Amino acid sequence: DLQISESGLFAAASGPGGALVLTADDEAGTSWSETAPLPDEDLIGARALGLGPTGELLAGGERAWGKTTTVAYSSIDGGASWVSLGGSFDLANAVHAFALRGELVYAATGDLFGNVYACTYERPSDVDSPDVEGVRGPLLLQVGPNPSSGPVEIGYRREGPRALQLEIFDSTGRLVRRLATGEVPKGGAGMLTWDGRDDAGREVAAGVYAVRAINGRHEATRRIVRIR
Repeated sequence: DLQISESGLFAAASGPGGALVLTADDEAGTSWSETAPLPDEDLIGARALGLGPTGELLAGGERAWGKTTTVAYSSIDGGASWVSLGGSFDLANAVHAFALRGELVYAATGDLFGNVYACTYERPSDVDSPDVEGVRGPLLLQVGPNPSSGPVEIGYRREGPRALQLEIFDSTGRLVRRLATGEVPKGGAGMLTWDGRDDAGREVAAGVYAVRAINGRHEATRRIVRIR
């Protein structure tokens, strides 16, 4: 599968190490480089790529026979890092196509018997720009895996100043954890990890939490579901 975005030309492939997403080194595609690997050692190849209206790159892989949990991944930095959108417990072993509508990502999946399934995921949050093709928001936020019983990767892409405030709140609005309260490294995108603990180091209870990012006058929020 091929996708063209403002970040470049991308291709889904497979190699000795499993699933690969390649990016062209030039407009003609005469040479290619690997992006960061998809974080799943059970994948034997990448089958589908998708592109969201705010520039996020979507990738779906193919698992070996007997490995039937469908997993899709999202990147907001051109494949430099990937976050799982979550797993769907069906009989599918490969993602064949993506489509987006509003805040949902639809993944068309299939198994070796010819059956077709549809999985839905929440796509990265972009509250500062309208949901129209070609618009890239000034602040984009994604989390995964979600739901999660372990660490959660929080990816961000910003076009504003380097100062970033990233905080976790519980369902009552109480501040639970401060992950970033000052300047972040240079570059438009980055990744932080929440280990499921509060500022005092205590593991939080299962439930619904919110991660909020503030960058200048822009704000984005995503929901995180903690499970045991």
